[in-house]
Amino acid sequence: MRKSAPGDHLETVDRGKKRRLYGFALRYRPAVLQKVLRKAVHLYARSVHGLGSHLTAALLPAPDDVLDPFPIPEAWILSGTPAATARFLVQSGDAGLVAGVWDCTAGSFDWHFECDEIIYVLDGDVEVEHEGQRQRFERGSLVFFPVGARTRWHVATRIRKLFIHRHPTPLARKLVGLA
Repeated sequence: MRKSAPGDHLETVDRGKKRRLYGFALRYRPAVLQKVLRKAVHLYARSVHGLGSHLTAALLPAPDDVLDPFPIPEAWILSGTPAATARFLVQSGDAGLVAGVWDCTAGSFDWHFECDEIIYVLDGDVEVEHEGQRQRFERGSLVFFPVGARTRWHVATRIRKLFIHRHPTPLARKLVGLA
């Protein structure tokens, strides 16, 4: 039997009734191991992601509904007096997944994403600069911004968007020192 090389970590070699995977002897058949791993992943997902989660529904606010103040950090404002408001609508039990509506009046500002965000533009439009490219998003645009993205927003009159935030899991936060 040849020694394993880098990249061979998924290869299995039959040795009688035992199988070798990652150099460890497994006494279980692959089907049994798969079942155990599936249960472990399900338990992890329920305990970390779904903690306290239940079916939740909400209606989008009407276009003329006033939302709650959600100020843009003053240091990020470049021009104008953009006034941002928001309303959080639903979230998972661990607050790792959050959806809501965000609204902003005219102005230019920087925005730094501390989580993954998907937006759907409900009304208005915006020009966003990211990594040297400038793109215009208008009503009906669906956009993904990855965690860590640093952008510059130029709102001509007003924008209202539906947002979905995916925050790092509690375990991921601990692993990178955020918790």
